[in-house]
Amino acid sequence: MSPNRTEDDDRLVEEIYDALDEGMPERALASARIALHATPDDPVLHFLAGVALCEIELPGEAVPEFDRAIDLDPDDPEFRSARAQALFATCRFAEAKADTEH
Repeated sequence: MSPNRTEDDDRLVEEIYDALDEGMPERALASARIALHATPDDPVLHFLAGVALCEIELPGEAVPEFDRAIDLDPDDPEFRSARAQALFATCRFAEAKADTEH
């Protein structure tokens, strides 16, 4: 559990993962936004919001979520990989390539 995350927040994280697994990114995004309201500095919540946005086909809106996740936890390669994919989807190829080389 993240130091600032409550048990309720952990349940929301599980709901987010479940919603993504079940192909319901809108529900995942709504849950992520609720959790982020309570715990705005949780990198996993920003990452999951970004994943949901990508699945809704809004990669441009996902990039700032991935940016925030990376700012909060720069050592997680999954965050940077997801950001690179979102950048590629928005035709920001040079930035996407830079992420893959980081």
